[in-house]
Amino acid sequence: MANVSTNKYYSGQGCLFVADRDVNGKILTYRDVGNVSELSITLDATVAEHKESCSGSRLTDARLVTELSASVTMTLQNFTKENLALLFSGQVLDVTSPAAQTDVIVYTNSTGASVTLNAQTVLFTKHLNVNTSPAVVVKNGATTLTLTTQYTFNYTTGQITFNDTTPVVVTAGTNITVTYTPLAWSGAMMLKNAINKERAFLFRGLNTVDSNRPVRVELFKVVLDPAQSFDVLTEEFAEFQVEGSILYDATRDADSELGPFGRVIGDSTL
Repeated sequence: MANVSTNKYYSGQGCLFVADRDVNGKILTYRDVGNVSELSITLDATVAEHKESCSGSRLTDARLVTELSASVTMTLQNFTKENLALLFSGQVLDVTSPAAQTDVIVYTNSTGASVTLNAQTVLFTKHLNVNTSPAVVVKNGATTLTLTTQYTFNYTTGQITFNDTTPVVVTAGTNITVTYTPLAWSGAMMLKNAINKERAFLFRGLNTVDSNRPVRVELFKVVLDPAQSFDVLTEEFAEFQVEGSILYDATRDADSELGPFGRVIGDSTL
């Protein structure tokens, strides 16, 4: 009777955690990035093949691996400022107590003619979510404009819309200024972080086809590329794809239980 092997199949579910690394390669605190619909690792080898010249068939008789590389691709679904920073190679910004400020919108006209602001003219403050107190003040040069009569203001979006009933005429070189106090806000600035920032990935997973046995995938040194696209307008659940390189980590290569790039570990049944 022939031997029958026991097949072990895999279908993964789980959570992805990302951590920064310090200058010495130490992995700092991990952060759960939220729901991830896809996480894949690609390994690649660059090979030089040698062909012999004796047989007349130019047969391959030797193979030289000149480079080993690894990359990671993930698709995020959690819309947070921290994940946006991952997408944009950006920097998280939190402003908890914004100060009152004045935005200056400059109108110029090379001919020296005046510019009329009407219902088709929309301006925006630098920030959204504007405090209702103190009141927003919009000026045309030194003249304070009248809310409702000359413009309307949306405190949520920071949008100023002028109207046709009492249009605002701005002479050449005169500024429109908006003085207001924004509420606390946060966000992520694009391409504000070092493009080669190093991070570590840890996938805490379950093999759902094998009694939910635990699986862990660790990548010790990852550098992400900026996202190639960001779907700002969509009718579906938005997903954000990020790719990056898994780099050689000399600090862990000497550890026989870690390895130079990463590892996949499970319980004793793996």
